[in-house]
Amino acid sequence: MKICPRCGTEQDDSALFCSNCGTTFAVQPQVTRTEPVAQAAPQAPVQPTAPVQPMAPVQPQYTAQVPQYQAPVMKYNAYDHTSEFEAKEVSEYKLYAAMMYVSSAVGIIMALLANKDSAYLKFHIRQVLKLDIAMMILTVLTAVLAWTVIVAIAGSIALVVLGVIKVICFVNVLKNKSVEPSIVRDLKFLQ
Repeated sequence: MKICPRCGTEQDDSALFCSNCGTTFAVQPQVTRTEPVAQAAPQAPVQPTAPVQPMAPVQPQYTAQVPQYQAPVMKYNAYDHTSEFEAKEVSEYKLYAAMMYVSSAVGIIMALLANKDSAYLKFHIRQVLKLDIAMMILTVLTAVLAWTVIVAIAGSIALVVLGVIKVICFVNVLKNKSVEPSIVRDLKFLQ
């Protein structure tokens, strides 16, 4: 039996740790009988070396990282024609252009009576006509194919989408922007 040198409790001879306090027992080397070994040739004496100086602790180097300025990236929109019109012309005819998106035919007639040579008004007349023609074609197709419920539902949804696009165009005119409407911009007529 082993006796723990720390707490004095008796332990089994094969125990590596004290079950009471956890003290590690020193492993006793086992003595084994070995054959005498022939003596090796004497080795040269080891030369003493200079003592190694401990290294001073390295202080961390902090450097401020200043972010580099990057110029803003301007995205080019091929459908935005705002820069093509003079600010004076836009402010003078903005009301007529906005009225066209609200009351299609009456707004177009009023815009043409106001000034038929204005490039700004001509641009918005083309956009309103594209939207109105697309809405008329959709209305006719929906009415003709109304017997198929799916076409009637799809046509109604498409008409609502075109109405929302007209509202977006109206808001763009009020913001002094001249942007081609998203769905009808690819129609090649009235370029």
